[in-house]
Amino acid sequence: MHMNRSTYDLHIPENLTRIFSSGTLNNRTVSGLFDMQYRLWNTAINFDARKPEPYPVGVYRSVDSIFSHNTTKIVEGLVVDTVNGGIGFRNHSIPTGLRNGATWSEDLTWIEPVTECVDTNLSYKVVLNLSDFREQGSLVDKGGFAHLAKDEPHQGRWNDGQDLDLKARAYRAAWHNNVLSMIHFNLTVNGSPWDRPGGVDSHVGKEFGTYNLTIAANDRVRNERLSELLSGMHRIEISALYGKHLGLHREGPISADMFDEAVLKLEETLSFRPDLKGNPFKFLGKWLQTDFLFVRKAHFKPETVCQGIGGYDRAEKLAPHVHCSSLRGIPNWRSVGDPAARHLVSQWERPLYICASGIRASVKKVDFSFNGTSDLENLRVARIEDKIYSDDNAKPLWAVERTGLNVTRANPLWGIVSDEFADAQGVWTYRAEKLWLPAVDKRRNIYEAGDSVAGANAPAGALVSTIEDSTSQSTFARRSLGDFSGSTYVMFRLWQQLSQEASTAPQVIDLIVTNLLASAMVGTKSLVSPAATTSSASSAQWTVLKHVKIVTYNYVYGIPAIIFLALWLSALIIALMSWFRFKLSIDRMRQLLNRTSVGRVVTTIAYPELCDPVAPTSEWVATAGFKNVDLSELSSIGKKRPRSMFDEVDDRSDIALVSRSVSRSVSLREFPFSKRHCS
Repeated sequence: MHMNRSTYDLHIPENLTRIFSSGTLNNRTVSGLFDMQYRLWNTAINFDARKPEPYPVGVYRSVDSIFSHNTTKIVEGLVVDTVNGGIGFRNHSIPTGLRNGATWSEDLTWIEPVTECVDTNLSYKVVLNLSDFREQGSLVDKGGFAHLAKDEPHQGRWNDGQDLDLKARAYRAAWHNNVLSMIHFNLTVNGSPWDRPGGVDSHVGKEFGTYNLTIAANDRVRNERLSELLSGMHRIEISALYGKHLGLHREGPISADMFDEAVLKLEETLSFRPDLKGNPFKFLGKWLQTDFLFVRKAHFKPETVCQGIGGYDRAEKLAPHVHCSSLRGIPNWRSVGDPAARHLVSQWERPLYICASGIRASVKKVDFSFNGTSDLENLRVARIEDKIYSDDNAKPLWAVERTGLNVTRANPLWGIVSDEFADAQGVWTYRAEKLWLPAVDKRRNIYEAGDSVAGANAPAGALVSTIEDSTSQSTFARRSLGDFSGSTYVMFRLWQQLSQEASTAPQVIDLIVTNLLASAMVGTKSLVSPAATTSSASSAQWTVLKHVKIVTYNYVYGIPAIIFLALWLSALIIALMSWFRFKLSIDRMRQLLNRTSVGRVVTTIAYPELCDPVAPTSEWVATAGFKNVDLSELSSIGKKRPRSMFDEVDDRSDIALVSRSVSRSVSLREFPFSKRHCS
């Protein structure tokens, strides 16, 4: 949708639709600009249009929360990375007729928020005293004032373009944030140009902006305030860079820009002298001389120096959309004891970060897999990685619409285009692996879409809504987006872990943006889209790696069995050698075993007349096997026993009898084995 002099033209020109459809028209998996759509939409009528008629506009509704998944999630029309942030566009389908499932890869258009944060080395300190219902707070210098560099990190306008350096922008914004904060508190740093007469020095640990509030005596008001304070200790805060940390003593939301007063003080100090020696703001001299106060203020403020472009600036070639913010982490417990318990006096401290965020588009290789059940619920993402290109010419050719308008008046179209439009009129082109999405008005949020082109509106809108509204406690913001401040335990624990360090704090913003995009957008391109099914049979097919069930064994677990097998084989070899050496037979082995059987020896001593010791087992069991023998009587029985197969023994103990019988045994080769029977 583009501005005319007096009316709107609600239709995208045909040449632009052809250009931004060309790059992905013959690609079955990579989505183009018009393959990205709003998940929900409504109709509207613009009576200022050339032809007032109903047209579709995107509608935002929160669908699901991604914060409890900690994996790559499949939702309708999207692949959502809930760990690092980002969405891939795909209208899901899976192969059929595969009993054990399959694995395959697809190239998907990917949009991801990218954020970098810098620690300001300032922190909030809050002390709650429930014994006398008092609240005390202050801003603590952790080195952000005392050790602040005198020179600005970067001077002049940003020219990084598509080589976007978010870390440098966040650092520069943090420097401006601290400088204006020092001016607000009338601080000095080693004779810097912004020092004012009567200024005071700072040191690490010094507190500023200290306030003491007595909670109202009215029980109802007091309980509401206590509830608000305690819940605030478990909430993260994200906001634009308007110096909220300078208004600690104010209750309720701070809508005014707290940096305005500091900028005016700075102007007085510099006295409109851009040639001032050592002036860190020398490059802003021309802005100091303008008659427009809001212009002068804007070019001093952290937000402007961070994003590098304002709403009234004309969109430059491939200028990226950058939105900067202040992130106040979950407060850290600084008292003794369990923070979950209620204490009469408790102290909390929360870090303050300055962050710079952008939205990046690329093509990623995504590996899918599923088991044998033909159900989308079984579809899984095995891996996501950047697509590897053989050379520079194989990389995508990106294009951004050249609107010729200010940033506030149009959202440029963007996408992959074919090589034939490399020099087309009305677009800027750029061949690279990734594209930073173009700058748009920072006031365009995700729940107020102006048209149905989701790819041009929703990504930047999600970033704007994340910074402006996602953690706001206003009723309108919570009704429109939901509460992302840490209202649920899962979200609170996640924010608590991520907001402790500047290196992990960017994930907070990236995950909120991803959550908003997953609810707002949907991909429509599929492997079984009409374009594929109406083409030839070969083009409607896709190569997959079929899963096959096989049985494998880890030989480490077979070591005990291998040892046992070796011992068993050794015993077998010894047995075979004995077999051949002594010419043993099964009958001889059986008779030897029978003669050494304790039961047969005892019954032979006690009842020699019943059964021969080498009789078959069945006969021995039937005759002597059921006899009861009292071992204490064997001695007397042995003395009176008549001669049997053993030699006669004298009147010694039964032990001697048995030993003598053994001593009278002949060798195995001469032993007179025979089949004896029981009487």
